[in-house]
Amino acid sequence: MMRKICLSLFLVMNVLNAQQLLWTTDKRYSSSVITNDVVFDEVMKFYDFYEMYFDGTGYTKTEFTSMLRSNRIFSGSNVANILNLELHLPQIKSPTYFAYKGNTGDGAIIYILCIDNESLDVIAFSNIPRSAPNFTSDSNRDKFMNWFLSVFKLPNKKTKRVDPPNLPSDDDIFGEGGPIVMQHESLNDNSDNSPVADVQVKASFPGGEAAFREYVYSTFQYPVRCKDEGIKGSVLLRFLVDESGRVSTVSAIQESKSCPEFTEEAIRVLKKSPRWIPGQNRGKFVISWREIPISIPLND
Repeated sequence: MMRKICLSLFLVMNVLNAQQLLWTTDKRYSSSVITNDVVFDEVMKFYDFYEMYFDGTGYTKTEFTSMLRSNRIFSGSNVANILNLELHLPQIKSPTYFAYKGNTGDGAIIYILCIDNESLDVIAFSNIPRSAPNFTSDSNRDKFMNWFLSVFKLPNKKTKRVDPPNLPSDDDIFGEGGPIVMQHESLNDNSDNSPVADVQVKASFPGGEAAFREYVYSTFQYPVRCKDEGIKGSVLLRFLVDESGRVSTVSAIQESKSCPEFTEEAIRVLKKSPRWIPGQNRGKFVISWREIPISIPLND
């Protein structure tokens, strides 16, 4: 499913020329050329900057082109673009890397392609909430590095976390005339863009409540004292979710009084959570308040 999600985006945004080529290792296709030995560093910059990635790896060239031809986009003006791609793929014999930037209208997506003599692999980085993402995090960084190096046929190395320079904001949405300023509104038509308490569609965690519980359980570090004393913690948190899904202004409106460390840990976990799907009024994203309980069972 994740591969289909990633590749459907790739088909629309990249094969059909609705994208920006950021860099490649093949000078035949662009003047924005980097060498193979820095590809890994560039990819890890995207990993550190974005909050989700999608796996579109594991295709052969033949499978990929067959999929294009069987897709409904193989019609009209798209036929020439796809045929052109089919002509170029056989010319790539050794691992060659491409980085594209696309925009779906609600944020940026970075596509990393590796094409060699037989295979074609794609990874997409994004902050746009979608189903079945892999979340980027410091705790998963080494695991991602080892997986990426093995799939993309690069030599093993380690990198420090580095924010990428001069990357466009994911809040920027581009039209033919340049950046488009998104208009956000509330039911109360707040001109100062203040948070909304009563929204038509509440902000939600990508993947729903089950995914949120999984995230909390995998991230929460139960306070040692409370665990040793058999104290089961439970809190009710209130927080803001802005139009881009960022979480802020987290506070406890019902604390775990017998274990204040539990309250502190719950706040920490929520503050570092991936971007949420923002609340909506009249089909537009708005800044809104959310409340959510966090309760962790004691492990034996």
